[in-house]
Amino acid sequence: MTRLVLFVCSGNICRSPMAELLFRQLLLEHGVEWIKTGSCGTLGISGAPISDNNLVVLVEQGLQPAAHRSTALQFHHLYRADLIIVMEPLHRDMIAEEAGDDPEIMQRVLALTEFHPDPRQRNGAGIYDFVASEVETYREMVEEFHMRLQGLLEYCLRLWR
Repeated sequence: MTRLVLFVCSGNICRSPMAELLFRQLLLEHGVEWIKTGSCGTLGISGAPISDNNLVVLVEQGLQPAAHRSTALQFHHLYRADLIIVMEPLHRDMIAEEAGDDPEIMQRVLALTEFHPDPRQRNGAGIYDFVASEVETYREMVEEFHMRLQGLLEYCLRLWR
């Protein structure tokens, strides 16, 4: 059965597309074809390209992010997703508002910070919005995301196998 992991941030031009594309790459590396990915943002922005520095660092990772266009979060995204990964607590709150606190949806919402390999680093503080940061910050965040996405992949395999 195909599963969908949906990544959610604010504008869908920085954090959630980075997470989605890196996770998709990780899935391919592990031969996991039955998990699909998507991303959207809570600010209602549609059609915006990925941020410039995100484009640079994701191309460095061997990805092709140029085709990405932001998508505004809508209820049908939440309904279709098997797992919803938020970047910060505010996104969970906005999902709760959009979903009317539907417990079936809310039980599928987790923060990316919950998947750090070091349990002491797992927290609800979230991943700050680094959209206006220098390219070096983006490179550092790629490494941070890699650690957490590996944990997410392990979680998904345990959950759905």
